[in-house]
Amino acid sequence: ILNITTTPVDTAPRQQKVPVEITFAVRDIRGYVPGTEVSAQLRQLSVVEYSYYLGFPVWQIAE
Repeated sequence: ILNITTTPVDTAPRQQKVPVEITFAVRDIRGYVPGTEVSAQLRQLSVVEYSYYLGFPVWQIAE
């Protein structure tokens, strides 16, 4: 489950960066994993791993 929402902003002639909220759920063989457990696992990832696993799928969906 992945939900990506953006905050609407006044559109100007130049491209602006807008805040993005990403909501996701992680499931394993036991069912959905509690947020605290997911957060603890995410903190163990390197920047490269974090960018790949969380950034790349979102980037692909956004395109």
